[in-house]
Amino acid sequence: MPFHDLFAGNFLLVWPLNPIVYLVWMGRAECDVVRNEKYENYKKVYVQWWVPMRKQAKNDEELYHNY
Repeated sequence: MPFHDLFAGNFLLVWPLNPIVYLVWMGRAECDVVRNEKYENYKKVYVQWWVPMRKQAKNDEELYHNY
């Protein structure tokens, strides 16, 4: 299973469903994947995502306006 190779501090590159806005998103795993089936977050991991930047966008509303 692929999630066994993901640990805290690893970087992720993800292709979004709609690549028109941005082709790739980058993030970093904040913790290891939960591997214990007893927990609610089994097979999940918290990821810190970096917001892609667009020139002259001063905030998130401007960043995604008209997309």
